[in-house]
Amino acid sequence: MKIDTSLQKITPEYREVKFKDEQSFKDWLKRKAKYVVKFVDNGQDCLEWVLDECGEVLNANLQAFVWNGKIVDLGRLKIGSGVVCIDIEKYSGLLKHKRTEYDFVVSAIIKLKKRK
Repeated sequence: MKIDTSLQKITPEYREVKFKDEQSFKDWLKRKAKYVVKFVDNGQDCLEWVLDECGEVLNANLQAFVWNGKIVDLGRLKIGSGVVCIDIEKYSGLLKHKRTEYDFVVSAIIKLKKRK
C-alpha cells in the first residue's frame, strides 16, 4: 500500500486534547483516523496504533499515555519493519528532530475510509 507522505508532520497536534466522555472520543477518532497499524505480538506493550493522515498516533490499544501523540515517520512505515517515530528534543535552546526505531514489527497497515 502506498502511503501519502506529503502531509507528514513533526510535532503532535492532539496529545493534549481532552474529551467530555468516551462517546465524544469515539466520534472524534472516527473523524480523524486514517490508518490502523498492527504489530507482531512479541510481548511488547501495544499491538495496534490508530494514526491520523499526518502520522500522529491518536490511540494505542495499551499504554496510550505513552504512545498517543507520537509521530510516526510515514516514509519508513512498512510491513516487516520496526516502526520509526520522530521525536523532538531541545538541545542548547534549539529544537532537533530525532528518529527512533522501536522494535514493534509492523504486521499490517490498514487504510481507513473517510468517515463523517
